[in-house]
Amino acid sequence: MKSYLLFLRGKPPCLKNSRVLISEGRGQPRIAPSAAVRAYLNAARLTIKRQFQNGFLLSCQVFVGVEIAVFGASDRLSSDLDNMYTTVQESLIGTILEDDSQVVGFLALSESAMDKAFEFARIWVYPLEKCVSAADAAAAFLQDRLKGKEV
Repeated sequence: MKSYLLFLRGKPPCLKNSRVLISEGRGQPRIAPSAAVRAYLNAARLTIKRQFQNGFLLSCQVFVGVEIAVFGASDRLSSDLDNMYTTVQESLIGTILEDDSQVVGFLALSESAMDKAFEFARIWVYPLEKCVSAADAAAAFLQDRLKGKEV
């Protein structure tokens, strides 16, 4: 099954948990991503574009498998994994995906990193072509991860 493998260094910040309230003049205040999230997204998008010669956009539905390695994994990691995945998925918008509505399935796995210097997010993107289901792509992701396949 065709897939694209991306590698991002560093721990993805939690998009949902690090929003800030911005009030500009007399208008309504709005909620925006924090500076740390914006910096991570900018760096991640540049990395993705470098890995794929200025990126490309898939127009089909996709399954996304993400492996996130974090140093000092604690009890909070399981709840933060979803929020870190959201940040990783957001980094795909405009580089590989046109819109997050293309993601019809995802699987996020966490593991413990030996040191902060070894934190990363590894992302597999599986285009769902005719006769390929999200369940088939999930199975392929798990097999690729177990084999250590670098696609």
